[in-house]
Amino acid sequence: MGQAVYQLDITPDGRFMADGDGPKEVNGYFVVRTETGDAPNPLWQFDGDVGLLAKG
Repeated sequence: MGQAVYQLDITPDGRFMADGDGPKEVNGYFVVRTETGDAPNPLWQFDGDVGLLAKG
């Protein structure tokens, strides 16, 4: 088993992006094969939004 380290960037409005830096045994390759063709590997880099504080 291996270990992966992710760099996590968060903006003040709750947007985040995580970028994986691990061996291929953990993260796999940047591109993966799917039924519809090659696609970016979701373990390599992902982003989203998180609600940090309730607005009131």
